[in-house]
Amino acid sequence: QEDLEEAEQASINDYLNQVERVESLHQEISTCDHALATMEDLLMQFKEALGQITTDIKSLQSKSQELTVKLNNRKEVDKYLHEFTRNVTITPEFQNTIIKSDVGFNYVKFLVELDQKIKFVKSPDVRKTQAARECSGPLEKLKNKASDNIKKWITLKTNQLRDAFTRESNNPNNIDFEPDSSDKLSIQNSMLRCKFVFKFLKDHSPDIQQSTRNYYIDIVSKIYLDMFKSMSKKLTNQMAQISMSPETIVPVQNQRSSVFKSKRQNRESTLFFSIGDRQKLLNDVLAPPQIFTLDSYPVEALMRSLYQSFIDIATSEHVFSSEFFYDENISGEIFSPTTTELEQFLDKLLAKITDPICIVLLYRFAIAHKNEMDRRKITKFDGHFRAVMAKLRSRFSAIVANNQNTIEQCDPKIFLENEATAHHANAMTKRFSEFASSLSQLMNDETSDMITTELHMISAAVIDLIERTSREFKNNELAVVFQINNYYLILTTLQTVNGCPLIDLFQQKLSDCSSYFVELEIKINFPKLVETVRRAFTKLETREEPLNTGIGESELKEIA
Repeated sequence: QEDLEEAEQASINDYLNQVERVESLHQEISTCDHALATMEDLLMQFKEALGQITTDIKSLQSKSQELTVKLNNRKEVDKYLHEFTRNVTITPEFQNTIIKSDVGFNYVKFLVELDQKIKFVKSPDVRKTQAARECSGPLEKLKNKASDNIKKWITLKTNQLRDAFTRESNNPNNIDFEPDSSDKLSIQNSMLRCKFVFKFLKDHSPDIQQSTRNYYIDIVSKIYLDMFKSMSKKLTNQMAQISMSPETIVPVQNQRSSVFKSKRQNRESTLFFSIGDRQKLLNDVLAPPQIFTLDSYPVEALMRSLYQSFIDIATSEHVFSSEFFYDENISGEIFSPTTTELEQFLDKLLAKITDPICIVLLYRFAIAHKNEMDRRKITKFDGHFRAVMAKLRSRFSAIVANNQNTIEQCDPKIFLENEATAHHANAMTKRFSEFASSLSQLMNDETSDMITTELHMISAAVIDLIERTSREFKNNELAVVFQINNYYLILTTLQTVNGCPLIDLFQQKLSDCSSYFVELEIKINFPKLVETVRRAFTKLETREEPLNTGIGESELKEIA
C-alpha cells in the first residue's frame, strides 16, 4: 500500500513538473491549428480562383473559335470576291490581247484566263448575278474572236505543214523522201506548245473545232496520200520482174523452130522458187526504210521499205495529232485514204505476182509490222493489216492452186523426150524441191497452218505426176529408178530444212520404191530362185512352215 502511495505521489509530482511544458505544447498545437485553418482558407480561395480561371479559359476558347470561323469566312469571302472580281473584270489590255495579238505561246496564257472567266460566269451560283449578266456579252464576243483567231492559226499551221511537205518532196537533192523533216517537226512542236487552243475550241466552239479538225484531216491526209502514191509508183518502176514471171512448178516449154524442125525445150532453172538471200530480209524486217537508187530491186525489199515507211510515218503522225487534237481516233481518219490506196496498189501488184515465196515473205512482213504497231500501242491500223494479210493468203492459195492444176494437167510424156536421161530426176521435181524447201524455211507459228496445208495438197499432185510418168516407161526397172531418183532428190533437198512437214511423206515413198526395186531386181536376175522360194513359202505373209519341194542341194546351188 505504501509503495502504491509513493508511486502515486511521484506521478503527481512529475505531472506538476510537466505543466509548463504541456501548456507550451498546447499553445503550439493551437497555433498550428490556426495556421492550418488559414491554409485551408487560402486553398479554398485558390480552388475558387482556379474554377474561375477554367471558366475564363473556356470562354476564351469559345471566343477564339468564333474569331477563327469569322476569319476563315472572311478569307473565303475575300478569296471568292477576289476570284469573282478577277473573273468578271475585263480590262482593256486583256481585250486587246485576245482580239489583236497573234496566237502563240504567250497568247495561250490569256486564252487560259478567258477560259476561266467563261466557265466562272456560267457556273450555277454565279450566272444569276448582275455582274455575270453584264460581262457575259463581252466575254461571248471575246470567245468568238479568240475562236476565229485560233481557226486562222491552225489553218495557217496546217498550210505550213503542207508547204513543208511540198518543199521536201520537190527537193532535187533528196534521194528519198524524208517524212520527219526539220521544218515539219518545228511546225508540229510549235503547235504542241499551244495545244490548249484546240481544247478551248472543243469546250467553247465545237462547230469551229470540227471545221478546223476536218480541214487538218483533209490537207494532211491528201499529203500522205500523194506521198504514198508517188512512192508506190516509183517502187513499181524499180521492181524486178522475176517474181512476176509466168513460172510454175511444171517448167514452161520454150518453142524453138527452124526451117526443118520445131523443138521444145524445158526451162529447168529453180531460181524462181529459191528463197536465196531474200531470207535475210526477215532478220531486218523493222530496219529503217532502204534508200534505193535507180536500179531494180526484189519486190520483197521494196514492199518492206514501203510499209516500214508507212508505220513510221503513221506513228509519228499519230503521236502528234492525238496529242494536239485530244483524239486517239484522228490518225485512223487521216490515213484512211492512204490505206485504201495501199490496198488497191497491193491488189494490182498481187495480180501480177506468181512467186509463192514472195507472197509468204510479204505475209511475214505484214505480221511483223502489225505486231510492231501493237507494241507501239497504235491499233487504228489493225483493220488494214488484217485486210493485207487476207489478200496475201488468198493470192498464195491461188498461186498454189494454179501450180497444182498445172501439175495435174501435165502430160508426163514431156519428161521422156530424151530417152538417155528420162529416168533422171526431172525439172519439175527440182523445182518442187526448191519450192517446198523455201516455203518450209519461211514457216513459223503464224504461217504454219497456211503453208502446211498447201504443201500437202501440192505434194499429192507431184507424187501422182511422178507415178503417171513412171507408167510411161516401157522398162519396169527404169520406171522404178525414175521414181527413186525423183523421191531421193526431193528428200535430200527437204532434209536440209529443219522441221519440214513433208520429210516423213517422201521418206516413206523412197523406202517403198527402194524395197520394190530390190524385189524387182531379184525377180529379174534370179527368177528360178524366186519361183523356188514362192513354191516353198506359199503364204509369205504367214509364219507357216515351208513346204518340201523335193529340190536337192545340188539343184539349189545351180539355181543360186
